[in-house]
Amino acid sequence: MGDGGSHWSNLFCFLSSRMNFGNYRQIGSLYFCALSVICRTGFEENKDFPILLNTIVAERYYVTEYLGSAAFSKVVQAHDIQTGVDVCLKIIKNDKDFFDQSLDEIKLLKYVNKHDPADAHHILRLYDYFYYQVCYLVLVIRFLDTQFSFPHCHHGT
Repeated sequence: MGDGGSHWSNLFCFLSSRMNFGNYRQIGSLYFCALSVICRTGFEENKDFPILLNTIVAERYYVTEYLGSAAFSKVVQAHDIQTGVDVCLKIIKNDKDFFDQSLDEIKLLKYVNKHDPADAHHILRLYDYFYYQVCYLVLVIRFLDTQFSFPHCHHGT
């Protein structure tokens, strides 16, 4: 193989100088490493998730429009690639108090969903929630395209 091992060694050294590799171990010409994710800790001044239009969040939601922000979250309109439905993504700021408050909101919305499964009362629907990039709690909520909708998930007023 000639100088191939040295090539990979040089490539690894180049990449490791630009990424945050944890401990790594070399066995022969192979490198095994733990890649640590650089993440916000909740102690930074800016705890907001950076909104980038025309990107995909969680390999499912195509971000189409920034709708606004509130005390503890930002909201974007997104297109669910799997279902073909437009939704709101409510992205909670990276802060323990905001996170705790959002867990209460999830409980409340799950309660509403459970007691109105046929959506007879047309109340705000929680479709899903998940953690994104380890640091952010994201609520997937019905997108209401009307001026009479909730302020964090409306369009066009």
